[in-house]
Amino acid sequence: MVNGGVCEDYSNAHYGHPRNIIRPNEGIGMSDGWETARRLDRPPIIQVSPEGFLQLPGFEWAVFRLGAPGVVHRIEVDTKHFKGNYPDTVWLEGKLGLQA
Repeated sequence: MVNGGVCEDYSNAHYGHPRNIIRPNEGIGMSDGWETARRLDRPPIIQVSPEGFLQLPGFEWAVFRLGAPGVVHRIEVDTKHFKGNYPDTVWLEGKLGLQA
């Protein structure tokens, strides 16, 4: 965000916008993060995989574009203000962008 990174697309912004994910400073509360609405397709009984992951349909996602070409060396996922309402897992993908 400080260097021009932006949130280009997202699946859900019910309680908070995913652009908050790349804020430069630590949040003070849940409103500084990205909280999504409960999924309507959540099963009545949640199963757990042998690896210990919750087996839920679908997921929430956000797409970000870096402000300049570069290499990401570190990602920090801070969920401290999401007591009992934090993500079970985080999946990060990257894409090489080519300049014309």
